[in-house]
Amino acid sequence: MTSVTGGSDQLTITNANIAAGNPPFPLASPVQRFYVVATPVSFICNTATQRLDRVFNYELTSAQSVMPGGASNLLVNNVTVCEFSYDPGTDARSELVTLRITITESNLTPSATLIKQIHVSNQP
Repeated sequence: MTSVTGGSDQLTITNANIAAGNPPFPLASPVQRFYVVATPVSFICNTATQRLDRVFNYELTSAQSVMPGGASNLLVNNVTVCEFSYDPGTDARSELVTLRITITESNLTPSATLIKQIHVSNQP
């Protein structure tokens, strides 16, 4: 990539050299897309501390650490199981992101399992 310039609502990439034999991205994309973000946000689930936190206000890097630093907000406590999964899409169906958490109060049973699925559109 030779240069990237931009203003408040426009981004221009020149001489990107995105050819079939020379992809600049580490992973394949079934529909050849990429996304531009200004500020990253991470959701960190730690069953040892039984917390799910939203982490923000940190530097965007090409290889994010497991604990990126920055500020955080507690979203849920008493988390005993936490799973994030991603199923890639195809030309015929959308990608699917699934969050599954189990919350267990120390003196109560049974626990509660919450599941949230988000379809990520793969349409132009």
